[in-house]
Amino acid sequence: MAANHISFAATSGDASDNVIRFAPAFKNDVAAVIGRCDYIDLLGKDISASVSLQEAAAVAREILRTAQANVDGDDSAGAGVKGSIPADYGVAQLRAQLEAMVARENPPYRTVDDWYLFNLVRLPNGRWVFDKLARGGNIDGYK
Repeated sequence: MAANHISFAATSGDASDNVIRFAPAFKNDVAAVIGRCDYIDLLGKDISASVSLQEAAAVAREILRTAQANVDGDDSAGAGVKGSIPADYGVAQLRAQLEAMVARENPPYRTVDDWYLFNLVRLPNGRWVFDKLARGGNIDGYK
C-alpha cells in the first residue's frame, strides 16, 4: 500500500519534486517484499495440501524464514549483510528509504489530510473529496 500511496502522491499534482523523484525507485524496491508475500501465500497452500506433519513443519519453517526476510531483508549473496541490494530489501530498508525521503522535504513534511464525518477528506490542495472506500480507496482513481 505504501508504494501505491507514494505513486499516487507523485502524480496527484500536490507532490514535491522530492516525492516525484523518489516514487518510481521506491515502487520498484517494494517488489521483493511483495514477491515474498506472494511466496508465503503459496507456501500456506502447500501446508494445507501436505500429507505429513514433517512436510508441514518444513514448509512452516520456510514461511518463517521468508517472513523474517520481509522484515529484516534477505542475504541472497550469503555475504552476511541483509538488505544490501533492492532485491534483498525488507520492510526495515524500505522504512529507512521513506524516512530519508521525508527528511529531505523542504519545507518539512507534516500530515496534511484531514478526515471528517462520512469519509470526507480535505486534500493538501484544499479540495474536498468523498472517500467511500476509506483511506485512499476512491480519491481521484487511487486504488
